[in-house]
Amino acid sequence: MEAFILFGSLLTLIILGVPIAFSIGLSGAFFLLVTQMRPLILVAQRLMVGMDSFALLAIPLFTLAGYIMEEAGLSKRLVDWAQSIFGWFPGSMGIITIISCTVFAALTGSGPATVAAIGSIMIPAMVSSGYKKEDAAGLLAAGGALGPIIPPSISMIVYGTTMGVSVPDMFLAGIVPGLMLALGYIATNTIYAIKNNIKRNEEKYSAKECLKFTWKALGVLMLPVIVLGGIYGGIFTPTEAASICVVYSVILGLIYKELNWKKLIIAMRKTVETSAMVVFIVGMSGLLGWVLASAKIPTMIANAVIPLFSNKYIYMLILMLLLFVVGCLMEI
Repeated sequence: MEAFILFGSLLTLIILGVPIAFSIGLSGAFFLLVTQMRPLILVAQRLMVGMDSFALLAIPLFTLAGYIMEEAGLSKRLVDWAQSIFGWFPGSMGIITIISCTVFAALTGSGPATVAAIGSIMIPAMVSSGYKKEDAAGLLAAGGALGPIIPPSISMIVYGTTMGVSVPDMFLAGIVPGLMLALGYIATNTIYAIKNNIKRNEEKYSAKECLKFTWKALGVLMLPVIVLGGIYGGIFTPTEAASICVVYSVILGLIYKELNWKKLIIAMRKTVETSAMVVFIVGMSGLLGWVLASAKIPTMIANAVIPLFSNKYIYMLILMLLLFVVGCLMEI
């Protein structure tokens, strides 16, 4: 009965279109109000406890770094570099989009920042080369989805902080799946391009020109090496790495003379809009997790479900299907 009250209210709020953060928090508060299990005044306290984490500072910092790169034109240098090297492949614009998204995800760990930075450049280029608008948008969305997988991933920071899991270990585990996904996207795009006769990039680049574009993008390409190398080398934490990422992005923008106060303020505003939502969801999720633990609902569900799925592979399949459905409703 208690599980029905909690999850029923949560599902009802989501169906009614209530923002996911408020749906999570209100369902937890409603459960406490109905069951009288804990004083309702504890809701505010648990919300603050859920957001009071040093590791969560990495979320706005990595997001800010991504938007600074977008405003300072650093993402354009990244795209130009990818185009000079991979432009001769069939469906080159799609390949450039995926490669740019992969590298940018390794810079910021943010899906929205990746889509915003790369999409403004690559969507028009893909459409002009023969892609349908919906196909170009779908490819960009797939590339943006690499942000939560390839380290430094904001989603991994959230999960590691919430569940008490080592964030560097999660980063390490995300490298191979992220690269496999990127290669899969590239292969699918190539087949699509050949089947639909998508034209290649007609501009040819000499080895000298490729080196020129590599030199221009070298500062951007070095950032994943610095950030991930520092984390795995034990030099700094993910939060400290995010701070370094922001400072590095600002310095690059100033060196290239493409960053000013107006663009910096725009990047900060976008960061607030994106990261505030994520951190608020984390806080509300902390509240809901505390309610679940207090009511011992996970134990009750486990006792009811485990006898039904003695095969571990079936259990994992059901779990993945559940996560797939939930992932359609939530960004993280």
